[in-house]
Amino acid sequence: MELLYLGALAAEKGVDIAVRAAAAVDEARLTVAGAGPERPALEALASDLAPDRITFIGPVDDPRSLLASSDLLLLPSRGGDSMPAVLIEAGLHGLACVTTPVGSITDIVLDGETGRVVPVGDQSGFTRAVADLVAEPEVRSRLGASARDHCTEHFTIGTVAPRWLDVLRSVL
Repeated sequence: MELLYLGALAAEKGVDIAVRAAAAVDEARLTVAGAGPERPALEALASDLAPDRITFIGPVDDPRSLLASSDLLLLPSRGGDSMPAVLIEAGLHGLACVTTPVGSITDIVLDGETGRVVPVGDQSGFTRAVADLVAEPEVRSRLGASARDHCTEHFTIGTVAPRWLDVLRSVL
């Protein structure tokens, strides 16, 4: 089972929660893509918990192949996210996500419909949500298909551009 974290390696992103969750689920392998000041501490944590199942690959220019080869996206944000594009990208790739209700995340990931939303900082809840989706491929698949539908309906350029034009016209 391929898990993915894609984003900044900063404290507010909660990557440590993703690392601990992946380490606790024996069937899971986590790829961490991104850069940031927390990388050394996160690599040390991963080395202590599950060195053979957690890989840090640094920043990526084009995440499409990572998204396509993953089974589940993790974003345990503690704050600082208004509307993370990575969740939209994951949804468009048909990936269910496990995340937290920070900013507008719950506009993208609908708990129980397109992924799982866990309270901020809830390590045991986050780990349980990951373990449940790892153990239930049919649920994960259903959530991923719903995520694709939801993101296609609400976040593609064909949907968003007319809304922006309406806003611009209203202020001009």
